[in-house]
Amino acid sequence: MLYVRAGEFGRADSLLHAAPGTAPPWLTDFIRAKKARQTGDVPAALEALRQATSRPEAPAAAFVELATLEQERGDLDAAEQAYTRALQLAPQENAAHTGLGLIQMARGDLEGASARFAARVRADPADGTAQFNLGRVSLQIAAASPARADSAYASAEAAFAACIDANYNEAGARLGRAQARWGRGDLDGAAADARALLASPAHADRAHLLLARVALTQGRPREAADHLRPLADKGTLDANGWAMLGKAYLEQGQAEPALAALEQARAPGELHVDVNYAVALSQLGRLEEAELLLRELARQHPADPTVLQNLAAVLHRQGRDNEAEDLLEKIEKPR
Repeated sequence: MLYVRAGEFGRADSLLHAAPGTAPPWLTDFIRAKKARQTGDVPAALEALRQATSRPEAPAAAFVELATLEQERGDLDAAEQAYTRALQLAPQENAAHTGLGLIQMARGDLEGASARFAARVRADPADGTAQFNLGRVSLQIAAASPARADSAYASAEAAFAACIDANYNEAGARLGRAQARWGRGDLDGAAADARALLASPAHADRAHLLLARVALTQGRPREAADHLRPLADKGTLDANGWAMLGKAYLEQGQAEPALAALEQARAPGELHVDVNYAVALSQLGRLEEAELLLRELARQHPADPTVLQNLAAVLHRQGRDNEAEDLLEKIEKPR
């Protein structure tokens, strides 16, 4: 089994041939499955694992291997069944608990997954896999449930800190802790974790995005733009990044590049992007276009003070002070 897990199938076969007739049938099927997986022959691996797990003496490891393959194929029901059987044979099998927790996450059962990973952490605080997954699911809970956000972010921060201390997936854990710290309002802590990731090819882009968000929040738009421009130049900036870059340019009084950046970020329902786009139009003197956009936004969001204030500002720039004052009164005295 050790040779099989190391991928040394020749040595495993040699041992089996040295003592013919002593190997349990499931082991022969298991080795056949591992060989098939190594060559990418998923159907053959699946058939061999199903054969292995049909043997009455098959251990938990065989069911975990089958469950993992079923999970990779997207058959969560079959994976769950195999993981459950593995736990019946070996109740402390970490891989089975991890697999079931990931299935719960995939199905949206965040509370169930959190409880499972938290139980693993309580049983073994040094279990890096459980800590990392507890951090991941806690971030998802924070995003999905604002009422629980603070406690969920605190749980995520603690879990990722344990991973960092244990040097388990340190870069991924630093990114997760940065997100948790951002969620808790610890901007300096989030920035410190993000800066530690700037040399990581896999995480540098997200680190730049987080650092840009911190810089914007703390009133440093030029620094935010410095983090975002390289991502824009290489084509890896997402819509949120373009929105931040546009805002950073606006706050520096650079309306033309702001308008170009915000154009990349515009999408249905993105109110703050549309408002900033209208502000950029206004700063460029394109007042009629700005008014048209803001009036449409006011129709969709009649009580939004930001929309009404910016529409009033555009009307004022056109010399229509009475109309502007009427809008501002609506903000002060909503009907």
